[in-house]
Amino acid sequence: MRYKKGQVTIFIIIAIIIIVLVVLFFVLRGSLKKEKVSGPEINSLKNYIQECLDEQLEYGVIFIGLQGGYDTLPENHLITEFSSIAYGYNKRNTLITLSEMEDQMSYYIGEVLPLCVDETVFPDLTIETRNPRVKTVIERRDVLVEIDYRIIITKGDSVSEIRDFKSKVSVRLGDMHNAAKQIIEELSSNYIDLTYLSGLDYTVNILPQDNNVFIYSIIDEETKLNEVPYVFNFAVRK
Repeated sequence: MRYKKGQVTIFIIIAIIIIVLVVLFFVLRGSLKKEKVSGPEINSLKNYIQECLDEQLEYGVIFIGLQGGYDTLPENHLITEFSSIAYGYNKRNTLITLSEMEDQMSYYIGEVLPLCVDETVFPDLTIETRNPRVKTVIERRDVLVEIDYRIIITKGDSVSEIRDFKSKVSVRLGDMHNAAKQIIEELSSNYIDLTYLSGLDYTVNILPQDNNVFIYSIIDEETKLNEVPYVFNFAVRK
């Protein structure tokens, strides 16, 4: 029997489809044999990562507050004997925006989060991770992060996955950033009324440096992280 060219093509396509289906069958059959890892080990791992995330978020909030809202400082910043601080006012308004500060916080969490997966604590598990995707929201009284962090756990023939994490620190960072904006608006007139500063909800310390440079520290006596009042610094050059 002779086949036309079009019929041969159809047979080839059908054969390829059959081969693909057979391969998929064996691949899927192998994966179906793998049971999910469950029980206390998975819960312990997830709790371990969550506790580390909560701790690192608190450290990150403290860190960016001390540096003027930045994890990675801009090229032009003030270097002191004890720390480095971004300029909020450098002959003009240079204060970090709220969205930029959220990005800085997300970057910090994305960098430190893999350190929270310590395989030596769980030697019976094989742990694979993917790059985390972090979203930070800075509200008036809270800093929140949501993280898509795919973690694949294998133990023998059993496989499982954990993924989503959330954390929150109750700190008035958004409101303190707004206070910093108000102070800088006053500074733009080349004069700031100390009575105005005393009317804010926060203590404001002004520390003189050299050559018309000052450090403004906004201190929230009501909020304490690591038993220390929360501080948002920014540098000023007039």
